[in-house]
Amino acid sequence: MKTEFVDIPSASQREQIVRHPRGRPPGSKNNPKPPLVITREPEPTMTPFILEIPGGSDMVEALARFSRRKNTGLCVLSSSRIVTNITLCQPSVTLGATVTFHDRFDVLSLSAMLLLHASSAIAISAFAVSLASP
Repeated sequence: MKTEFVDIPSASQREQIVRHPRGRPPGSKNNPKPPLVITREPEPTMTPFILEIPGGSDMVEALARFSRRKNTGLCVLSSSRIVTNITLCQPSVTLGATVTFHDRFDVLSLSAMLLLHASSAIAISAFAVSLASP
């Protein structure tokens, strides 16, 4: 009878130990990013305008025309001027209620808010004026 000896690998020889190298792989350092190039300017959210309304004009109508022409809403932050012969339309139940003052006035403050609707109609949300006379 013939006997064969077979080598049986030990447990430590059967398992292969896989070691990963520490750190980053070669060539993977932080490369500089290309510069960001803006090809167009962003739309401004607010554009200032200086308006001069000629004498004898309806101030509300002139602002509404400007708003329609620029196709945007309008907010008047301040105004200064000496005006004469003022006609004010008062908000009331009666349509066409106006008061006219015949004198010279300093405009102390004027503020207005005009909103443009989809139908190109102007809605005057607020219009206030403070006047003083000598």
